[in-house]
This record gives sequence, C-alpha cells and structure tokens, in this order.
Amino acid sequence: MREEISDQKIFQHKIQINREDLRILKCSNPDCISTMFTQIFELGVLSALINPTGQEQLVQLPKMICINCGSMPDLKEQKNVKGGNTKKGNINNSTQTH
Repeated sequence: MREEISDQKIFQHKIQINREDLRILKCSNPDCISTMFTQIFELGVLSALINPTGQEQLVQLPKMICINCGSMPDLKEQKNVKGGNTKKGNINNSTQTH
C-alpha cells in the first residue's frame, strides 16, 4: 500500500526571506519610477496537433504589468528600495551582482 504524502510533510522547511536581501524591480518605462505591479494573463491556444488530448486547449500565460503605466518590469534594471518607496532619490543606478 502506498503512503500518501500530505502538503504539510512536503513544505515543512520554510525559508525566512528578509526584504533587505531582495532586488526590487522597477518599471521599464523611463518616465515611470513605479515598483508596483499587478498580474495579468495573456491567452494562447494550444494546437490539437501537439496537445496529448487531441483537442485545442486554452492556456493562460501570466504577465506582470506596472500599475502606474502598464509597462512590463525591467529585469535588467536593479535598485534597492526600502519599504516600497518609489521616490527618485532612492533609485540606485549601479549594477549589482549576486
């Protein structure tokens, strides 16, 4: 008989993440300095020819957009923001490597 594994056993080890250790992303629009984003979905249709079920299937592709201007986050731009403040004086334009 196979023992069922509960979610509680799988996720016993929780990682404590400190905000100071995170790299906060900013909007890719040079006229916008927002660091706040919301999730949207792009919709695609998987062809019946490549879907194992043999039927077309709707697929959701999650995307993040700026709540201020609608642009995507810039994954190359790095900055440190404490407490989610988005004032221009807090932007660090130097590149950091981790």
